[in-house]
Parts: sequence; structure tokens; C-alpha cells
Amino acid sequence: MSSPPSPTRCGTEAVGEARAAGRRRGFLGHRQPFPAVRGAKDLDLLKSVDPKLEQVVSFGWLSILAKPLFLVVNWFHKSFIHNFGWSIVLVTIIINVALFPLRFSNMKSMRKMQALKPQLDTINAKYKKLSLTDPRKATSRRRRWRSTSRTA
Repeated sequence: MSSPPSPTRCGTEAVGEARAAGRRRGFLGHRQPFPAVRGAKDLDLLKSVDPKLEQVVSFGWLSILAKPLFLVVNWFHKSFIHNFGWSIVLVTIIINVALFPLRFSNMKSMRKMQALKPQLDTINAKYKKLSLTDPRKATSRRRRWRSTSRTA
């Protein structure tokens, strides 16, 4: 009986071992009617064994964001940098540069709100005792407002 696929193997050797795993005996001597791959969840390797195996990798409930980010990081890793750490740093920098205009406009509006804060505080202090959720007070305010607006 031959050994199961090694988790340290990668590339074509692991694919060949995974294909041969379907003809081997499993853990308790049962026949494995399917290819088995042990090791890292490499999407390219899983797809080369069987296209359906790509669905085995779960990206969680944020997969709509996680999978494209993973694919971009993986592309940078394979094409340019060959280091996942630096690939993640590069993708983070690219995302921050792309979102800078939004962050800048948000920062400008926060500065405007800071300039208006003293005026808002004086308005809040003036109307602090008025409750907008009490219907009786709201009705009495409306009556007082109507009576003052008619006489003026």
C-alpha cells in the first residue's frame, strides 16, 4: 500500500498523487472513490484536480469581498513579488490610494462640522428642556406658535 499525498508536496506531484488517491485504500482500509488532496487550500491546484473542488474553499459570509481580494493578492504573489506578506502590503496601499478621494472629502466635511459645533451647542442649550417625543408638549407648542403667528 502506498502512502497518502504529502502536505509538503505541491505542483504536478501533488496533483498526480491526488489523482492516484482515488485508487488507494483510505484511512481504515476503505476504498476512496474520489480524489483527495491534503495540504494548503491552493485554488489552482484544487481546480486542476477537479473544477468542483474549488468550491471546497470557504471564504465565509464576506466572500463577495474576500474572494476578489484573495485573487488580487494571489496574482501579485505569483506575478511580481513572490511573497504573500509584501503582496498584502502592496494591495493595502493600492486600496488606500483608491479610497483617498472619499477619505479626503469626508475629512473636509468633518472640519466643517467642527467649525459649526459651537453654534450647535448654543442651539441645543437653548432648546434643552423641550422634548420632541412628548405629544402633549408638541401640541401646546403648536398652539402657542399659531396664536403668536396670528397676532403678529
